[in-house]
Amino acid sequence: MTSSKPPIPRLPGGPDPAQPVPRTPVDGLDLQAYAAVAARLAAAEEPRAAVLASARLDERRWLAIEQTWLLRLATSLLQQDRSLAEEHDAALRAAQEAIVAGRLPTLEVYAAVVARILSGRDPAAALAEAGLSPAAFACAQRTFGARIAEDPAFAARFRALLERPDEG
Repeated sequence: MTSSKPPIPRLPGGPDPAQPVPRTPVDGLDLQAYAAVAARLAAAEEPRAAVLASARLDERRWLAIEQTWLLRLATSLLQQDRSLAEEHDAALRAAQEAIVAGRLPTLEVYAAVVARILSGRDPAAALAEAGLSPAAFACAQRTFGARIAEDPAFAARFRALLERPDEG
């Protein structure tokens, strides 16, 4: 008895799952440009209309571009190909880091936010109390997380700050 994989479904409006997922620009936006606009919109530091206008987009075009890229990402994952998702994640991280460049919180502020979240506080409220955007917090998580994993003394300092968050 042979077990064959069920066919990958074609997502409505998505690319043909029997073919490699296209990586060509969508309405002029390649993956990096798409991720840059998505990161700016998610950061919510500028009005949505202004972000779209600066990319020479309107809401209708942006939604069509976003839908196409999301369908491509989903189809590639259904094909068990993570390469497009990894490229997207790298482009999104780079765009987020560019947005918050020079504005990462201190370790003390980051630890205080983490402690508040771990104690059950609403994450959005904890970020707002610290004056952090979700993008800045995501960048801090990557930056401090990598350092915590690599540097035992830094990790110990972070743990100590978690135990007394109001002192940070």
